[in-house]
Amino acid sequence: MKVVGLSFAAPLGKPLGENLLFGISMNFQAIRDMEHTPENSLFADFPSVSTQAWMDKLIKDLKGKTLESLDWEPAPGLSLKPIYRSENLDTQRSDIHALPGSYPFRRGGAFANDGEGWQMVQTISTGTHAQARMSEALEGEIRAFRLVSEATQQDFAEFKPVVNQIDLAAQALHLVMDQAPSLTAADLYMELATKDIPASLLTGTLTYDPINAAGASKEPINANGLAHAAAGVHAFRKSKWFRSLGMDLRWVQDQGGTPVHELAIALATAVEYLDQAPRLVDSITLEDVLDNMAFTFGTGTLFFVEIAKYRAFRMLFAKVAQAFGAKELTQLSPFVMATTATNVLSIYDRYNNLLRTTTAAMSAILGGAEAVSVPAFDVVSNGGDATSDRLARNIQHLLKHESHLDQVVDAAGGAYYIEQTTDALAEEAWALFQSIEAEGGILAALQSGIIHQWISMSQARQAKEMSTRKRVQVGVNKYPNTGETLERAAESLAGDTRAAATFEQLRLQVDAASEAQGKRLNAGLWLFGPTKWRNARSQFARNLLGTAGIDISENTTPADWEASLTEWTQAKPDILVLCSADEAYGDLSIEAIKSAIPGVQILIAGHPKKVSVEGADGYVFSGMDAVSFLSELVQPFIQPANS
Repeated sequence: MKVVGLSFAAPLGKPLGENLLFGISMNFQAIRDMEHTPENSLFADFPSVSTQAWMDKLIKDLKGKTLESLDWEPAPGLSLKPIYRSENLDTQRSDIHALPGSYPFRRGGAFANDGEGWQMVQTISTGTHAQARMSEALEGEIRAFRLVSEATQQDFAEFKPVVNQIDLAAQALHLVMDQAPSLTAADLYMELATKDIPASLLTGTLTYDPINAAGASKEPINANGLAHAAAGVHAFRKSKWFRSLGMDLRWVQDQGGTPVHELAIALATAVEYLDQAPRLVDSITLEDVLDNMAFTFGTGTLFFVEIAKYRAFRMLFAKVAQAFGAKELTQLSPFVMATTATNVLSIYDRYNNLLRTTTAAMSAILGGAEAVSVPAFDVVSNGGDATSDRLARNIQHLLKHESHLDQVVDAAGGAYYIEQTTDALAEEAWALFQSIEAEGGILAALQSGIIHQWISMSQARQAKEMSTRKRVQVGVNKYPNTGETLERAAESLAGDTRAAATFEQLRLQVDAASEAQGKRLNAGLWLFGPTKWRNARSQFARNLLGTAGIDISENTTPADWEASLTEWTQAKPDILVLCSADEAYGDLSIEAIKSAIPGVQILIAGHPKKVSVEGADGYVFSGMDAVSFLSELVQPFIQPANS
């Protein structure tokens, strides 16, 4: 059963793409009049500000730039404005007034946070130190565990020592199984049933997802994979709180996909399982499949977009589930887990990852994820250790116990920007989902390569934005810690799809060459001329060259040209960047400088379309392709170390 023809029809009869409406439609102004009368409004003492007043202020502050210049496109087709007001909401058709826990679950799957809030999950691999990590997590008051197998052929003996540490009556167990298991779901069920509590009371999920495993590996789907997944539904069908049809979408973001791709692929995957599973195992029904669905998403650092992603997903899934006949809450609102995407992490200046994982976790929580797993901040550099595991746990403890994010249901509800982003994401994701269905479904789309083509295009777009520094990653392509060096082979990043990998690979090459030659490639920033321009351009050059691990120094006498020339003649830098105003470059003699400092490469801080200096070796300017430029710049230094 494919749903390419399904239309999200509103009571007014208009489809999603034309006019988005889900669930209950209420008169927004009537609610405002009812809830915010002068007598009870929190804002009664404050004068209202008109939209025109806001626009006038914005235009004034932009100092000649247009408001449209602030428009943002986090994904192709997904265009967001810098400001939204109440009039941007479709008051006749929006569903933002539906209560939390009610269809279509835009505002979350629960009416109230009456328990411990979201599950704080610790991810543990069943390899070395797994039992010790489990013990430390239990001491850190973690009550949910995501256990990932490292074996190619699984046996419960691999899981057992770690699982035996868990009180299944009080703690959730999320199992991630290999894609060609010798341990079947039925075997797993029987093993868990031998614990102290009936397996019917298990809480957690089982992720055995051959569809997304094929997407992640770009390999053909396991021939028996769908049957194994369906068997999992059958094995755990009596476990009301254990969802055994987990789908893992983390690969989409980690390989460069956008939130639109994630949502569309998640929906198409769900449709495939709903279509196939009841036919593969006669004893399960569509209701069984729906009851057992769970999803794991990667979460990046696009804070508001990530909040909107989880809200949009619930809305879209509820409509797909409804098309398959779902009626119960558990069928319309699946279990959703969030993990921090590795694509946003870096190996240089890695403590910044603590901030990245914190904002990612916050967006998932505010978006309504039922479970959140925060990896160690250094997981991509050295795999993490006890200290980084503890810091990762405490990020969630801080968000819960000090920030109290578990005390408010749908804190983002009603925020015009987030509501608009939710709707925009839903529209784009639904359109892409229909494209996948038009291809014949997720399996056909993966086999044809169209999905990987979309994701590759997105990854290339992100790489270009990183290289031109339109997209900033602190410590990677801007504001680098120039004093940091790493002992790691650049080849170890081959095939790495993280956004930071191209800059990091280049910098690792410079680190290795520096070690081999006993000296570091160094650049001098020659400041002269107007203070405003020389300071701005030297800061730009410092930020740019530092991302390649180049050692940087400045002259101490910007007002004295001859004294500065003497400084650089004695210092003998490999690279010299002249930093001043465009008009100050007019009388320069590059030949004289090169004569005084043999072998130096001379760069001009300024755009080549605005300034031309005869004899200069290159220019540094905003918007340039930093990776290409730096790769060519450092090549003479790297080459001797490789020869």
